[in-house]
Amino acid sequence: MTTTYKIISAKIISAALISATILSGCCTTQMSDCCTTHHSTETLSKPTMPNVHSQMFSAHFWIQKQKHPNALLMNDHEVAAYNERIIQTDLGVINPIQFPEEMDGAEIKKMILENTTGRIQVGQDFVEKKATTPEFEKQLFTKLNMNALVGRKKILPALAVRRTVLHTFPSAEKLYSNLNNEEFDKFIESAVPLGNPLLVLHESTNGLWKYVQSPEVDGWVLASDIAIAQNRAQWESYINAKNKLVILASQLRLGVNPYTPQFSNLLLTMGNAYPLVDNNERSRFLDRMETSGQYIIKLPVRNTDGSLDFKPALVPFSADVHVGYLPFTQAHLVKQAFKAQGERYGWGGDFESRDCSLFVADVYRSMGFVFPRNSRMELALPGKEIKFDKLAPMSTKEAEVTNSPPGTLLGWKGHIMIYLGEHEGHQYVIHAGAGFIDDQSPEGKKDPQEAPLNQVSVTDLSTTRKIGKSYLDLLTILKTIR
Repeated sequence: MTTTYKIISAKIISAALISATILSGCCTTQMSDCCTTHHSTETLSKPTMPNVHSQMFSAHFWIQKQKHPNALLMNDHEVAAYNERIIQTDLGVINPIQFPEEMDGAEIKKMILENTTGRIQVGQDFVEKKATTPEFEKQLFTKLNMNALVGRKKILPALAVRRTVLHTFPSAEKLYSNLNNEEFDKFIESAVPLGNPLLVLHESTNGLWKYVQSPEVDGWVLASDIAIAQNRAQWESYINAKNKLVILASQLRLGVNPYTPQFSNLLLTMGNAYPLVDNNERSRFLDRMETSGQYIIKLPVRNTDGSLDFKPALVPFSADVHVGYLPFTQAHLVKQAFKAQGERYGWGGDFESRDCSLFVADVYRSMGFVFPRNSRMELALPGKEIKFDKLAPMSTKEAEVTNSPPGTLLGWKGHIMIYLGEHEGHQYVIHAGAGFIDDQSPEGKKDPQEAPLNQVSVTDLSTTRKIGKSYLDLLTILKTIR
């Protein structure tokens, strides 16, 4: 269902000052509902985001505003059917198990060239504080090993053995369009979580990098970050495991392990799920630890020859995890979103963090959804849709946003956010954002200044962005997932 609003007059939004009183916390363990913890704002720094006060940094603040926060929006079967619709709708998401076991080399070459051609603006982009040169670009294209893409190529199934990042080229060099801003590496395609299924299509000239297809995106990954399955059955069995432990924490690190050092401080991220060891296979001791207070999950490891194997790992019962995906409710959406509140913005998953679309995908992944990797595709997901003409009146936008349920996706070309709700006439979102216009200008400066946001933050839609328009001005689409 799509509603489109056409041109009428614009409305000027007036900003309201909101005083801060108390900070409401939220207990989010799988055993309890949301509760309220109070902290004195005297211990907190003064909030500087326009119209955002301390109470708003709590999931509970927003959940208590909802009429039916725990109502089930979709059951497990409906979520699975929705994921299948995403795959069938050509939104860049694939089922890796359905991927062909062979491909023509020319087809792989075309995929690589689509990603790499025109990516480097020679002389305008920078690497290691120096302007790029034609020689630099030529060296990178040589690493692509294109001459090897002849005839039919066998596709090798693999799993990521740690959280890693896909690159545009088989190189760890970082490319920036701004010499003074090292936060947007143009060579990063996407983060890949531990255990993510991959399909190896090609390798670099030196063999140190593999060109892979993930369920959402393709790119180059360090060979040492993945393990090649010994056979397809081994790989599919891991992917299709039924009884899984889902990570609810934004980030969960395994403890230091002197007996299995590759698991020490290993990073597991929100929404990702790992097979649980069957009760009849549980051992009483693992890595010289008694296991009765622990989940035992099976994680992929890389053998010395690069092949795939599995080892058990311990996750304490106290960790923020859940057996199976969370039920799809508004309360769970908001709780999961706030677990990343305050974390640094990470373009493409850089800095072991998230950009706007990865933040949205991980929140929804906690409930079993498999979303596309970029914001344009996420805003094209199936669901109830409302579109706005670029000059649609503010009053119409405000009304439609206010009437949207929490968890609604909203945004425009290049950015996506999660709607939280309305408070005192203002509409608020949580999102991984990069910047805003700070109307609290430093002393001696008359005009508002561009300020970095660079975090997962609560934001009033009347807040101005650097191009001089508010978030509400820029808003073109609302998408409710149902």
